[in-house]
Amino acid sequence: MVCFPSLKILYFEAIDSNSNLMQTFFRSCPVLEELTIHVDIEFNENVTTFDITVPTLKTLIIYMLTDCNVNRHVSIHKFVIRAHNLEQLYIDDDTLACFVMDETPFISDASLDDCFSLLSRYEPSKNEANHAMVLLRAIKNTKFLSLSEGVMGVLILAFDGNLPTFPNLIRLEAAIDAYFGRKLLPHFLNNSANPEVLILKKEYDIELPLVRFFYFESEIVPSFLILHVKEIKMIHMMGDLDELEVMWYLLKNNKVLKRFLAGFIRNIDSKIKKYLHYQISRFPKGSNSLEVEFC
Repeated sequence: MVCFPSLKILYFEAIDSNSNLMQTFFRSCPVLEELTIHVDIEFNENVTTFDITVPTLKTLIIYMLTDCNVNRHVSIHKFVIRAHNLEQLYIDDDTLACFVMDETPFISDASLDDCFSLLSRYEPSKNEANHAMVLLRAIKNTKFLSLSEGVMGVLILAFDGNLPTFPNLIRLEAAIDAYFGRKLLPHFLNNSANPEVLILKKEYDIELPLVRFFYFESEIVPSFLILHVKEIKMIHMMGDLDELEVMWYLLKNNKVLKRFLAGFIRNIDSKIKKYLHYQISRFPKGSNSLEVEFC
């Protein structure tokens, strides 16, 4: 195997790839810092394990591509990631593959994306959904965390009071609605030490079965929400009652909030939008220095 002593950035497309060959190739890149992997499930069903052991790696991007006609609903693929110095992680996976990661103490930016189309055609078992929870625990030290609507939906299926704590979290961006993730929001708030920015957004404007509807649980007001969060954005909203309930809760219970931005979908009726602006402006506010903005 040829050695690449100066290679720092690598794009790798895994189609009919040999996992042992991949591991050997990574060992031939002693200073590799940024790795992007595309895995095509349709042509790659025989590869079940990817061993990514790269001590120098700082940025890892993984795309798990799938075909809707693939028989398996949840991927048999497994990623074993050993990258102690990892700082940035982005995973776009609609197959709910299994990720085994060492704890990443230096990670600062983590994004878990997709899983929405998987949920639209199949409900994973709790054990399958736990793949996402295990991965979330591995990145608990991140400062910036972004979770898609689909990932939040999978985490709900795995949740039994076992969310990790996030001691360093500064910014949380979560795509939620009454179907995906709203149940988890108070628990994320309780398990975060002192984030300053909270961004909530709706990604998909579709109707789903009521069996997947979860009410917003707001009995306990997290101390960090009262004392630390200075900026909140709720974007791509439709003006549903469940959205207004969350806005009311966040505005009322924050004592240091300086900016609250409420953004609605583009095709919302102008009269409805004006009425929503009026209603939100009348919500009780816990912060005297708060500015409410609309877009």
